[in-house]
Amino acid sequence: MVKMVKEKKFQELFQYDQLTKERKAGRVFATFTEGDYTTFEPTFKVVKGAAELTYNEERSPAWCDRVLWRSNTPDAIECKGPWNSLKVNSSDHKPVGISLNVPVYNKPCVATESKKKLVITFDEVKGVNLPPMDTNGLCDAYLEFISQELPFSKKRIYSGVIKKNLNPTFKKVPKLEAIVSNPARMAHGILTILLWDNDLLKKDHKIGYATMAMHPFVPTGGAASKSTSFSLPIVLGGVHMNNGKAMLEGKVTVTVA
Repeated sequence: MVKMVKEKKFQELFQYDQLTKERKAGRVFATFTEGDYTTFEPTFKVVKGAAELTYNEERSPAWCDRVLWRSNTPDAIECKGPWNSLKVNSSDHKPVGISLNVPVYNKPCVATESKKKLVITFDEVKGVNLPPMDTNGLCDAYLEFISQELPFSKKRIYSGVIKKNLNPTFKKVPKLEAIVSNPARMAHGILTILLWDNDLLKKDHKIGYATMAMHPFVPTGGAASKSTSFSLPIVLGGVHMNNGKAMLEGKVTVTVA
């Protein structure tokens, strides 16, 4: 492996990277992003104090030093790097850094002069490959809609419960009437959709959640409302549920009422 590092065959080595395999499988750091590490040498395990890059012969070189980040709007963030610093020799690791350009904006006001409401309508919403939550190997799923940035006319909003199904279709999804009349404000909003397993005898268990950034769905500049498809990973504790297969899919339309 050291020979391959010296020959700068980083891409060939990186295909065996454990963290990348686990992330792709959805078992760790679900919805996180990181840069390209195939542009420089592995940063571990090196000989501490060595003047030049020297690997410990008892360990395989690896990219153990990483920077990951999470954003509800990852496409808006520009990443420069990562890079390593080979001159630092005070540890058996080499430090790694990145530079992120993150847009900063002032939130538009909640209301416009029209004082009309923006309404979010869901259609054909279904859970795909939900994890089993009950002893029968199934779950009784329902949805809860929450947002810290978009106040709704009702504080708690739920769908109906779909019993004994790992691929439920939620036909009774209420319309979300936002107390926001400014489309620009809603476009900066984030909607969280919680999935719960209904239990008659015990407290309901959280299956996971999906996060929806609203900007792709809000009509701007006088554009007409249209139904737009979405497909979101269902995540819990940084893990993409059911081995990276659990998804929430459907269509959403934002209209002015």
